[in-house]
Amino acid sequence: MQGVIFQRGRMKIQLLFSCFVFLVSCSSTKVAHHESICLDSEEAARTLGQQVFDAGFNSRVSYWVTGDPTKPIRGLGLMYGGFDPKPYCPDGGYPVVVIFESEGTEHDIDKVMSWSRTVLRSMAREQRDGI
Repeated sequence: MQGVIFQRGRMKIQLLFSCFVFLVSCSSTKVAHHESICLDSEEAARTLGQQVFDAGFNSRVSYWVTGDPTKPIRGLGLMYGGFDPKPYCPDGGYPVVVIFESEGTEHDIDKVMSWSRTVLRSMAREQRDGI
């Protein structure tokens, strides 16, 4: 009987340790979010985000970060709907958010985010002006 109790206790400790390792590994993944543009509706944010991404957002950022637009930056993307907008647009509106998961990449997170903001704003202007 005592052996069964010891095994159950050991299993609980192993389970807790596994959960701890899992949480630490998840929390150590560097993900940068940056609110870039707030729009009047979620539909406008979705439309702009999809248009910008389809027009080569990653390639343009890659050009400025690496000098080669044919090398996509792994982990770089845009979020533009389906989440709480308040942290990104505290004065109201719906954001297009640049995200960058830097895990396993050699790119400098600050450089990628800086160029991502610049490219997103430029491409948003192009979409608005019909260029």
